[in-house]
Amino acid sequence: MERFFHSELDNIRTDMIRMGSKSVDIVRLAIRTLIENDTSLVGEVIKSDDEIDELNKTIDAEVVRYFTLRAPVAKDVRLLTVAMKCSRELERIADEAVSIAKRARSMTPGSIKDYYNIPRTAELALLLLNDSLDAFTQEDIVKAHGIPQRDKDIDVLHRKTYNKLSDFILEHKKLSSDAIHLMFISKSIERVGDHATNIAEEVVYMLSGNDIRHTEETKHNH
Repeated sequence: MERFFHSELDNIRTDMIRMGSKSVDIVRLAIRTLIENDTSLVGEVIKSDDEIDELNKTIDAEVVRYFTLRAPVAKDVRLLTVAMKCSRELERIADEAVSIAKRARSMTPGSIKDYYNIPRTAELALLLLNDSLDAFTQEDIVKAHGIPQRDKDIDVLHRKTYNKLSDFILEHKKLSSDAIHLMFISKSIERVGDHATNIAEEVVYMLSGNDIRHTEETKHNH
């Protein structure tokens, strides 16, 4: 019976890993929609978002079922609650990817030649997300602890992009609509970093029982 319990927990972990992998892929796809000006990818982004939504519901159902039918010990309780919270963070990341892709589709092709810091911000956000997910799957508390500080680099780049685009709008009023789309795209990428950081904080809690949210160690802008 104990082995059966463990297989159920393994199923939840496996679904989390699948959801994490899909979340990384959907962000990459959304950024490609912008950088490559390939609006045909928007449909793929939306389809992937639907798949992530289904995984989110599956994980929630699996966790509720386990709580209802089993008597999980403290360590397992932390895994179960963190799985629910992290799947929600991943679902929100997918929503941000859809927003990025749809805004990229709405822009006039070639209207703004310079994407400023957006590609670099996206690269850092994806690295953060990958490392947060690795910390979960590898149970690496050291890696998880290092992520909140790195999120601040993403915040700095986003602010620089926002300021540059604000100046751009003053000089090119006819292109203000596309510049505003880029502002929101940059903000969505910054939020991906925030969600990745939230996952890392939950991993620390899962592994140690310590809640490091809203502490001096982890304060970051949302």
